[in-house]
Amino acid sequence: MTRSNPPVALAAAGTATFLTMLDATAVSIAAPRLTEDLGASLDELMWVFNAYVLVLAVTLITGGRLGDLLGARRTFLTGLAIFTVASGLVWFAAAPLALIVLRAVQGLGAALLMPQAIVIVGMVYPRERLGAAFGVLSSLAGVASVLGPTVGGVLVTTLGWKWIFLVNVPAGVLGAVLTLAGVPRDVPPGRRRLDLRGVLLCFSGLFLVSYGLIEGQRYDWGRIGSFVSVPLVIAAGLVLLAAFGVSQRGRPHALVPPSLLRDRAFVMTNLVAGFTAFALLGFYLPLTLYLQFARGMPADRAGLALAAMPLVSMVTALVAGRLVDRIGGKRVLMAGLAAFTAGLAATALVAGSGTSAWALQPGLLVIGLGTGLTFPPMTTLAMRDVPHGAAGAAAGVFNSTRHLGNVMSAAAVGALLQNRIAAALPREGGGRWRAAIEAADLDGRSRTYTEALRPTLLLSVALLAAALACAAALPPGRRERAAPELARRA
Repeated sequence: MTRSNPPVALAAAGTATFLTMLDATAVSIAAPRLTEDLGASLDELMWVFNAYVLVLAVTLITGGRLGDLLGARRTFLTGLAIFTVASGLVWFAAAPLALIVLRAVQGLGAALLMPQAIVIVGMVYPRERLGAAFGVLSSLAGVASVLGPTVGGVLVTTLGWKWIFLVNVPAGVLGAVLTLAGVPRDVPPGRRRLDLRGVLLCFSGLFLVSYGLIEGQRYDWGRIGSFVSVPLVIAAGLVLLAAFGVSQRGRPHALVPPSLLRDRAFVMTNLVAGFTAFALLGFYLPLTLYLQFARGMPADRAGLALAAMPLVSMVTALVAGRLVDRIGGKRVLMAGLAAFTAGLAATALVAGSGTSAWALQPGLLVIGLGTGLTFPPMTTLAMRDVPHGAAGAAAGVFNSTRHLGNVMSAAAVGALLQNRIAAALPREGGGRWRAAIEAADLDGRSRTYTEALRPTLLLSVALLAAALACAAALPPGRRERAAPELARRA
């Protein structure tokens, strides 16, 4: 029987986290080559990106619950194998449809991997060291986000776009070796079965909601075909999700154990996770567009202008994890959310048509500090009191909430940007705002994107304020309750 080796197990979980995050961000840089080599249309390019996101978002909860039923190590290795094999098969992809299908299979593998990475860390580390371990995972996610476009650009330029996926193969093999060496064998969970009705309702509901949000802008939030419209698709998904919630009550093998929904820390932390994910993408996307279109920066310079934020976040996450273990997760989480909110508000106030990239750096550094303090305690608090038999389901719900926050943010921010850009253009440009922006000079584009930027950033500020309120409602943990006594002893 494999004995637990916490550092090796953490390396295995970190490898999976790094892979899934790197692959999500590196692919975007390959768009021009995909058009040249595969003859991909714009819609096909979008689905190369969206297939991964969509499948990941709708299968995370089921993937997490499978870990409870089959064992965390077994499910983790299965997900790693699916992700790695799909990455290798990209070498043979000769048409956009083949690549889209393989990206969907990658998303399925990632949905099995991501919840189990959290479960494995919680399984091999004692509670008093969980914060530091989750801090390492958060830091690796930050590294992957920074390196994704850079590594992708180097690979595309030197070896070709397929190597963005092929590098996952040796990394996946390494992850499997680390898992076999450091993660203990699964203990048989006893007689349990998968709630197939719950899986069907959950999958269908999440698929319709996610599809509607992802494709909404393409159809201008109107009719898709015949009587089917984007609002109808989203509404149908919400009805199915409500039916899923009702179906879980009193069910002995529920996909989402009812005990999780009675855990105030788990519920509040998931709300924090959703709001924070929305706010993070809601800040990153419009600011990237602002730097390129309003300030006239090429993509590489825009990326460098934003690089300090994730780098600070990466380093801070390592420190934050240790702080969680010493003073408690709630305090660190609230401090992180407060800094994130303040930095984002400062960036919204400073950004203007004549603002230099240097003037944005103080706000971005505070945002990096805030996000680094936010993510390690958020994961720790979400999993703090979850029983072992429901850990996979809890991790699946937690990751699903974050990914749905990203999907909702992309839809809402895209719609708000389009609305504000259209309003900022001359009346005759309405309805043809993309062409009008492209035809405008730099000053015109700068004014237009500046008008659109501030409302989107303030939307993220409002959501962070809601996240801070949810964090304040968290019950105090053992560390927080013990803090006054520890202070007196000191």
